Amino acid sequence: MKTVTALKATPDPRAELACRITARERAAAALLQAAEALERARQAVMEAEAIVGNFSDLEERIAATRAEMVKRGDKGELPPDLIRQRKERRKALERLAEQAGALGVLEREHSDAKKTARNAEEAVVLEAHRTILREAAGMADELMEAKQRSWSLAHRLLALDQTIGISLLPEQLLAIRMGMHAEHTRIMSAVNAIEPMYVAVSPMEPQAIARKKWKQIHAALVADANAPIAWE
Repeated sequence: MKTVTALKATPDPRAELACRITARERAAAALLQAAEALERARQAVMEAEAIVGNFSDLEERIAATRAEMVKRGDKGELPPDLIRQRKERRKALERLAEQAGALGVLEREHSDAKKTARNAEEAVVLEAHRTILREAAGMADELMEAKQRSWSLAHRLLALDQTIGISLLPEQLLAIRMGMHAEHTRIMSAVNAIEPMYVAVSPMEPQAIARKKWKQIHAALVADANAPIAWE
């Protein structure tokens, strides 16, 4: 009987970034809703304040009316119109208090939504950096392989030069180097080659170019978890 080995699924290296972006989108939507609700609440408070403002002179009119009634010896109720307006003002004040209370609640919710959205954005930015680092590790492996091959080639070429130097008489070595000057120069130039020097602040300095590219890659990942990391 054959044994079936279960294959383990390879985890998606960008799954966490995709989750962070989704969370950011939800937070942005929630912030938009909170902002719209807050604006409606502010408008409602302004409208309620305007209605209350319509009764700004009501107390003076009530006082003046009552004064005239006292002069006449009238101890009765205020005119129905003033009583009605006083009830309407009380209702308007209660409505204003309600709207002001709602505004306070929605201001706190909006502040919380802003904080959540800000944290969600920061989480995406950080995870995009982590994604780059994880995938750049493969580039580091390529660099290590290239360096090891470079060292191996350098040792081979140096060993060849040493072998020829040991094997030949001085005049023979001089003759062969003069006769094979171009080839010998190519070998030694390659072995002794060093990276060109660049002005540190120059925009053409290789690391400056690479930093710009990394920033572009990071910005792309922040927007889209499936953005490619490509240098070609």
